[in-house]
Amino acid sequence: MKIAVASRDGKYLSEHFGQSACFVLFTVADGRITGEETRMNDRGHHGSGGEHGGCHDHDRGDCHGHGGEEHHSRHARHGHAGLLALLHDCEAVICGGMGPRAVHDLKKHGIRPVIAARKDLSVRDVVEAYLAGALDVSGATCSHHRH
Repeated sequence: MKIAVASRDGKYLSEHFGQSACFVLFTVADGRITGEETRMNDRGHHGSGGEHGGCHDHDRGDCHGHGGEEHHSRHARHGHAGLLALLHDCEAVICGGMGPRAVHDLKKHGIRPVIAARKDLSVRDVVEAYLAGALDVSGATCSHHRH
């Protein structure tokens, strides 16, 4: 099984699914982490592949990201197909925030969206807490999205 964690820098949980610079994927067997890989969010609408191959800080620091009507009109035109393709082999995606449309799209493709209540955890700590059943989750989605 693979669990993806949205990250702003490859080390810590991102506060928003779509604005993540990358996703750190953990392979899990028998309840233990057995592998780790990073996939850049160059297929999504906010991420950046980066020229250096590392996961750079593109997170905006809060669930609202960059605002304004221009941002919201871009959201109205985008889909999550690129992110779904990037995460196609994952059972779950953990992040600090996610819009209701992203939640719907992930579920529709058999991927469990998990919104962590704490945003200050490392990607590994998030997965270990999730596997232990000790991850505090939030049912709240980001309501600023207009789709």
